[in-house]
Amino acid sequence: MMTAADPSVEAWLPSQYHDPALVGGGGQADVWRARARSGPSPVAIKRYKKNTPRGVFYRELAMLAEVRSPHVVEVYDLLDSPAGDLLLVMEYCAGGNLRDALESDASPTYGEALRLASQVALGLHDIHGRGLIHGDIKPENLFRLKRTGPPEWKIADFGVSEFAHARGNGCRFYTPAYAAPEQKDQRIFQSSDIYAWAVVLAECLLGRLPWEEPEPLMENQRPPAFDSLEGLPPDLRDLLFRCLEERPSLRPDALACQKTCARCYSFWKASAYCQNDLSQVFGESLFVDRGSADVIALETEEGWKPSEEK
Repeated sequence: MMTAADPSVEAWLPSQYHDPALVGGGGQADVWRARARSGPSPVAIKRYKKNTPRGVFYRELAMLAEVRSPHVVEVYDLLDSPAGDLLLVMEYCAGGNLRDALESDASPTYGEALRLASQVALGLHDIHGRGLIHGDIKPENLFRLKRTGPPEWKIADFGVSEFAHARGNGCRFYTPAYAAPEQKDQRIFQSSDIYAWAVVLAECLLGRLPWEEPEPLMENQRPPAFDSLEGLPPDLRDLLFRCLEERPSLRPDALACQKTCARCYSFWKASAYCQNDLSQVFGESLFVDRGSADVIALETEEGWKPSEEK
C-alpha cells in the first residue's frame, strides 16, 4: 500500500491533508483515505487519472452536487492538486463495499439484506427525485459507513450517471451482470437502476448472481436460480420479479421497493420466518443475527411505517 512516504504521493497530496493510504480504484480514478489537518475524521479523496477527460470529473461533481441524501456519499470539496490532478474530497466509508462483504464471512443475513436494500432504495428515491439516473448500481458502488454498529449504507460513484432528460446521451458504460436489457441497446432510464437494485438484492439472498451469464432475459422468463426464492414472503418475491421485468415501464419505482423491503423486514422480525420457514430454504446460517436485537426502523423521511400500509 502506498503512503505519504512515497514521493509520488507527496507530489499531488494537498497540504491540508496527511496520512494518506490507497484504498481502491478503477479505470478512471484511484481512491485514497486521508485525514484533514483541521480534524481527526478521515475523508476519501478520489484522484482522477491523468488521461481521464475533465468532463468526467465535472460530470460526477455535478451529479453529486444535485443530491442530498443520507444514503448517498457526501462531497466536501473539489481541488486541483499541486501536480495538476483533479481531486474530489468525499465522505469516507470505513465499512468497505458490499462486494467485500459478499466475498467474506460478513456476507449479509436475510434481515441485513432487507435493511441494505431499503436504504439503497431510499438513496435511489432521492437520486431519481433530482432527475438523475445512477447507471451503475452494483456491490462495488455500495458502501457501509462504519465497520461496527447498525449498518448504514451509501451509494457512491456517479461517474457514469445521467440526467434523466438527456436521452440522447445513451448509455456508454455499464456492468453487464447488473445492467438492464435496455442498457445493451444504449438506452437508460431511472427504472434501469431498479433492475440493478433487484439483481443486487437477489445476489445478497442467493449468495450468487441470479444467472450464470450476464445476458438479458426473454420476456416472461425468470432466472432458474429464482426457484430458490419460492420460500420468500410473496410480496418480496413478487417485487423482485417485477423489478426484473424486461420492459422498463413495468418496473416499480424506488419508493415502492423501499416500502416492500421495510414491510418484509418488519414481518421477519416478528414472525416464524426468522427461524423456521425461510431457514428451510436458505439454511440456518442466513439467520444468524450478528448485530443487536433491536428492531430497526426502516421508514422514509415522511414517516412511513410498514403498519400503515394496508
